[in-house]
Amino acid sequence: MKLPRHPLAGSRAFLLLLLLAGAEQHVFEVSVWPASPVVAYGGSLGLNCSTSCQEAGAKGDLETSLMKAKKDNGTGWAHFQLMNITEWAPDVECSFSCYGEHKSVRANVLVYQIPEQVAWDPVPTMEAGKLYNLTCRVAKVAPLRNLTVTLRKGKEDLHVETFESHGALEATDVMVTHTIMAKKEDHGEETTCHAALDLRPDGHLFEKASLGKVLKVYDFPMDPQLHTLHYMEANSSTTVQCDVVEAFPAEEAQFDLTFGEEKLNFSISMLDDTMRAQFQLTPFSTGNHVLNCTVVLGPVTKSAVETVHVYSFREPSLLIHPSQTLANNPVTILCDSSAALPLGISVQIKTNSGRILASSDRLPLQFTLTAQEEYDGREFVCQVEMAIGGNTITKRSSANLTVFYVPEMDYSTCPSNHTWVEGTRKALRCRAKGNPKPTMTCSREGLLHHDLEKERQVTRSLAGVYNCTAVNEFGSSTRTVAIHVEYGPELGDYDCPSNQTWLEGTLQKLRCQAEGLPIPEVSCMKEGKVLDTRRVQNVTQSHAGVYLCNASNAHGSRRKMVTVRVEYKPDMDDSSCPYNWTWTVGAEQMFTCFAWGNPEPSVECIKDGISYSSPGVLHIVTRDYAGTYLCIAKNRHGSSTRTVSIQVEYKPEMDDSSCPSHWTLVEGAPFTFACKAEGLPPPEVVCTKDGTLYHISQGQGIPVDNGTYWCTATNSHGTVAKSVTVVVESKHSLWFGVTSHQILETNPLGGFV
Repeated sequence: MKLPRHPLAGSRAFLLLLLLAGAEQHVFEVSVWPASPVVAYGGSLGLNCSTSCQEAGAKGDLETSLMKAKKDNGTGWAHFQLMNITEWAPDVECSFSCYGEHKSVRANVLVYQIPEQVAWDPVPTMEAGKLYNLTCRVAKVAPLRNLTVTLRKGKEDLHVETFESHGALEATDVMVTHTIMAKKEDHGEETTCHAALDLRPDGHLFEKASLGKVLKVYDFPMDPQLHTLHYMEANSSTTVQCDVVEAFPAEEAQFDLTFGEEKLNFSISMLDDTMRAQFQLTPFSTGNHVLNCTVVLGPVTKSAVETVHVYSFREPSLLIHPSQTLANNPVTILCDSSAALPLGISVQIKTNSGRILASSDRLPLQFTLTAQEEYDGREFVCQVEMAIGGNTITKRSSANLTVFYVPEMDYSTCPSNHTWVEGTRKALRCRAKGNPKPTMTCSREGLLHHDLEKERQVTRSLAGVYNCTAVNEFGSSTRTVAIHVEYGPELGDYDCPSNQTWLEGTLQKLRCQAEGLPIPEVSCMKEGKVLDTRRVQNVTQSHAGVYLCNASNAHGSRRKMVTVRVEYKPDMDDSSCPYNWTWTVGAEQMFTCFAWGNPEPSVECIKDGISYSSPGVLHIVTRDYAGTYLCIAKNRHGSSTRTVSIQVEYKPEMDDSSCPSHWTLVEGAPFTFACKAEGLPPPEVVCTKDGTLYHISQGQGIPVDNGTYWCTATNSHGTVAKSVTVVVESKHSLWFGVTSHQILETNPLGGFV
């Protein structure tokens, strides 16, 4: 039986033919790892050679001129070790033979050497504003194309240089130079040189730096300034200064000062941007001498030179004869010199105030005057001037004149009036002119007061008039001196009593005066209003109260509380003693009738000869209290009277006297029937019988019938009731036309007839 053909059978056959054809061509690959190895000069390197050849006996090799050793191998691979690599561009190839076919691949070996040294050439000392080269040398580095050199100042990169275009493979020395302009702000900055050999990505980054070099930058823009006298007298001294301005760094300036051939000692000081050398110059020999100041700052040296001319010029002498004399005597003043002076001098005799008394162009020079009091102690001057080098040199000598005279005092030396303030410290400044110096004594009222010229605390006891006398051996002088002691205000009880009593209706003024000097101003105030203490017031009760009095002068102020009490005679009105009172029987009442007045008045009220004092006591009211009272209020300033009426109200009252309980009437006989009630207010009387009301108090008539009436009396304080029985007896009437129901008319008093 024939089997069906598989749809892929033809394809499989075709693939098999292709595989057989490939096997005949022996296709394979050769590789090396690492492909781009990096190795230090003189170092070793391991390489793996491998192939895709399927031949079991395929052999590989490493072709190179370097020393090598096969370390290990296996099917399709071999491991080799290259040693002591000292070629900068070595040829290294891995090769395999497969089925008779030979293939090889090259390994790109990079040989490097890190710098042996990175160092600066010597860095010069710099002057600000000038250009300088900074040079860094990198020794024995390879390969150069992988090198970067960076010059730094602090953290700032000054210059970066690379060498990508350099193809040399062997180790080479490199020099990198950068030019900078020196600046003051660069002083003290550290510079470093950094070399970086970057072999990435197949190798490492190697970095090496030089030691730091500190920049020293100096700025010396101006020459030293030498300050000295150009003309000096021998054996005199002067301060000489040599200043260096705006130099940097000024503290490093080195000074050297000479005067002629002599080196000078000096002190150094710093002020702002100026460095100063200072010394005392004392020349001894006359002539011209060179003063030199040399300053070295870093690489710069500068000097200042001055010529000092030293001369000799002695002081003149001054003689006063006699030097002590009485006022109005003649005195001779002589100006001379013990040494010969050059020509061209100018001589003057002057007072110490500068007034010229005599002048000449030669010595000696003499002047005569008459002694006056004001010349005592005066200084006279002999002045000699000499022109030298365009300058004028002046020499002086002086002497004093003593003039004796009697004591004198005037307002300038002993004022006639002194004003002191109590509590301060003062002394009596009373001085006398005179020579010899006078002694001073002061007396008051014949008593000597010692030590007034000593400062003491001022009291009022020092006030007064003093006679002050100055005495010396030539006479005496006396002057009257008044001392006034001022003091702050005082408010005493004598001149400003704390409590004052006035009488209403009189004329008064507030007594409040203050002691003090100057005389104090006094003002008193009550409730924000000022009372003029100098003005007489017509006293009213409104003046009473507490016044704040203030006294002030130039030395202070004082305050005092003054209470004014206003007295007045009694007065009564409806608020204190009403005209009319209404009381109720049985209630508790107090008869209070008081009066206004100061002192407080006594009040007495009288009725029917009986006195009731006020304030009274609590009373249970009876009708006896009703009536008219005469109330009298008294104090020491007068009295006041007032009539007071008391009305006592009470509830109704009825009894047999006002409303009999039983009435017997004879028919037809005349009679009077009365039923009334007492009470205040007047009660209303109403009688009822058989439900009918009869308003008796309003004059309403009632019938006369036998029976009982119920009568009530009512006012605002209550009601009272009473029964009234009426009996009517029959009788033949003698009256014509009167019926048995005769109506009786009530009388106005509440009864009926």
